[in-house]
Amino acid sequence: METYQQVGAQLRAFLQAFMGPSGADHGRLPSDVSAAAAIAAAIDRRRNAALVPNSRHYATVLAYGDFILAEGMNIRCEAIQGISGVVALPSVNTLAAGYPEVQLKRFLTHFFFENPSVVIEQNPHKESTGYLRGASKGDANALLPGRASFSQFLILSLNGKPLANREPLVMTAERVEQWPPISSTFVSERPTDFYEINKLDDTSAKPFATLAACKAETITELSIPDR
Repeated sequence: METYQQVGAQLRAFLQAFMGPSGADHGRLPSDVSAAAAIAAAIDRRRNAALVPNSRHYATVLAYGDFILAEGMNIRCEAIQGISGVVALPSVNTLAAGYPEVQLKRFLTHFFFENPSVVIEQNPHKESTGYLRGASKGDANALLPGRASFSQFLILSLNGKPLANREPLVMTAERVEQWPPISSTFVSERPTDFYEINKLDDTSAKPFATLAACKAETITELSIPDR
């Protein structure tokens, strides 16, 4: 069975091939009319809110974050390349005020940054969840545009030292118009502390690092076939 490190290396190789060293090529224009038509059709599909429930998607993401270490050092990471994977549950709930909401589960998180060395993975021992809530009253067709939010538990390897968060990292995009949320920016709602992983359950342990602020821009939808 492949280890998380092996899977992470494969994801990093894929990201480097797909996004390039800086992730700067995601805005290239299509080279012909058929490509433009395919892109337009994909946008129309992503804007069809009725397709959100019971869906699964993968997307490339660029993240930006400020890490403050216990000794006061500030590490700024720009354009951390990553992949996210999300499923939407099949049922749509109607809130008391009449707004539709679908619950989300994040099953894949992988980010890496080379200097300093930062690798961010989803914590396999804790569930990362979220929701998409429509901005208008109605049924599933009113899920977009909407507000999307994720509560994530992560394994953060900082210069080779594994850390984890006790409280979820909550990141929210106030107006999502496509699903997957291409072109949406998720912003952290509050600072999140990370502890040495072997001290995670030690209530007297001090945070080793704090993610003071973070934002993540969803760049490109990925098509990954089932095995």
